[in-house]
Amino acid sequence: MNDSRVVDASHPTTDTLANLRDVGGLHTTDGRTTRFGVLYRGDAPYQGDSRPTSVSAWPPAVVVDLRSSAEVERNPFDWGPATVRHHQPLHDGADPTEDLPPELAGLYAQILDSAADRVASLLTIVAYTSGPTLLHCAAGKDRTGVATAALLLATDVEPDDVVGDYLHTAAHMPALARRWKAKAIRASGGRALPPQWLTAPETAITSVVERLTSWRGGASGWLLDHGADERDLAHWRARLIE
Repeated sequence: MNDSRVVDASHPTTDTLANLRDVGGLHTTDGRTTRFGVLYRGDAPYQGDSRPTSVSAWPPAVVVDLRSSAEVERNPFDWGPATVRHHQPLHDGADPTEDLPPELAGLYAQILDSAADRVASLLTIVAYTSGPTLLHCAAGKDRTGVATAALLLATDVEPDDVVGDYLHTAAHMPALARRWKAKAIRASGGRALPPQWLTAPETAITSVVERLTSWRGGASGWLLDHGADERDLAHWRARLIE
């Protein structure tokens, strides 16, 4: 896996994205790779942030913000006229506002159960963008992780590479915690999160990968069965895969 995608977790600044990376360089089941400069995944930006150095092109052409409306209101960000922003709240439970599952795998199952159509609808954005698309939530881990896994698996990225990409987040959690503390921001809007939610365990993303790949027709079948269009899927595959 190409380590150039990974943010330097030891970098001391709290004024830039802490969990941003390009998903280029991942391997597909037929021996091809994902293109760089197509899809970024990351945490939420804050006003006054400096330019990140972990990706080649910035700002992104398109941003898909998966946070809830309440999160956006607490921490708004002006991307400027060069970036098209889509607000696509994925799952308020990841904010969270309701009773929390004890484990992340439970949260991810909730997202797949309650927001499958919203994940599928992301194809209409990412498939036709010219320039990098940034997919982000608060930490770039849970909602972003589930959505990114679905989009990657639908293009036949190796499941092990999807899991490996998610696991890069674990090294960035200390930097995220420092950033949130410096900004006086709580990802939950003041409600304490279970400690295990501040981790990126392999079992959590594996549960997503296994569910999507075992679906009739695999992850692409899952997206199509929940509202995605065949043409959008074909465009997305052509755009992401070398």
